[in-house]
Amino acid sequence: LVFIPMFDKLIHFGLFATLTALWTIFIYQRKSRYQQKLWFLILLLVLAIADGIAIEYLQNTQLIHRDFDWFDAVADGLGAIAGIFLGKFLNSKVPDRVGR
Repeated sequence: LVFIPMFDKLIHFGLFATLTALWTIFIYQRKSRYQQKLWFLILLLVLAIADGIAIEYLQNTQLIHRDFDWFDAVADGLGAIAGIFLGKFLNSKVPDRVGR
């Protein structure tokens, strides 16, 4: 896997897409108004992007001894955006209020 160029960026993208897709499905399954769901999705996106940047920042500390990489943070953010669209699509395929 080391021989695949930019493979770690695909991992970052995939993990954040999965994380936000699952949260998006959860948000859409809740019984609330559309405007409230939209605010939760915006909050989810902001928190996911902030988390990606914070993780990269923490890697640059003496505690972890790794390098800060903006491209990892960008891959996290793009994965979060894609995850919201993926979650919205997947939510249309599952019945409302799963586990009711």
